[in-house]
Amino acid sequence: MQEITNSYKKYGNGKTVLILHGLFGMLDNWHSFAKLLSKDYEVYIIDLRNHGRSTKTNNHSYKLMSNDIFNFVQKHNINKVSIIGHSMGGKLAIKFATLHPKLVEKLVIIDILPIKYELLQEHKIIFKAIDFIDSNDFYNRKKADLKLSEIVNSMKLRIFLIKNLTKDKSGKIIWKFNSVALKQNIQNILGSIKIENKIQIPTLFIKAGKSDYIFKDKYNSIKASFENSKIIEIKDSTHWVHVDKAEKLLNILTNFLK
Repeated sequence: MQEITNSYKKYGNGKTVLILHGLFGMLDNWHSFAKLLSKDYEVYIIDLRNHGRSTKTNNHSYKLMSNDIFNFVQKHNINKVSIIGHSMGGKLAIKFATLHPKLVEKLVIIDILPIKYELLQEHKIIFKAIDFIDSNDFYNRKKADLKLSEIVNSMKLRIFLIKNLTKDKSGKIIWKFNSVALKQNIQNILGSIKIENKIQIPTLFIKAGKSDYIFKDKYNSIKASFENSKIIEIKDSTHWVHVDKAEKLLNILTNFLK
């Protein structure tokens, strides 16, 4: 089995908090928030496999990523950790908690549920942008951005994608994430997380008010699977809660993690 190295950054001191980013994301997306949180905690942000500067591999599943996180925790001698997971990272946090409950102190799941999702319109736009960059030769970032603007109307989404552009040894613009592996494994990523035993770990679900990832008709099922849980909605926030409402999210998480 291929050994995965997770690129990471560490901030602050205190109880350990691990932040897991979402699909197509990377640790840099959480840099500013991690610095704010590190005033009270030791915070790790990491690139998950096939993202950022971490190991690229053909295989991508929540079980494999959970193994990566377990190895990371062991390597850094972390005995107990609170995990903040956003979107795909939230599903991963839940999977990790089902496999290693004794290692997890608290869970924060941001704008995602452990259920199967259909491919959203936003995903389709992202894959269209991915295919466009993969199938064309760009050596100038501004030109790549200009062409992406014809595909991606949302400025916020386009900035998110542009941060994922880098250059190979020849100077060609490529993606930091493993676009081939993520496309091949998208159904695994959108799939559900099986919860066989009720999770007792204190868990906070954050719902973004302007997002369709957490459905209110699922609240009862959340309570059934996560016995020690609560749900807080942050109004006027899109799926990127940590960007839209950073201070509000920080206050909520600081109170929960105490």
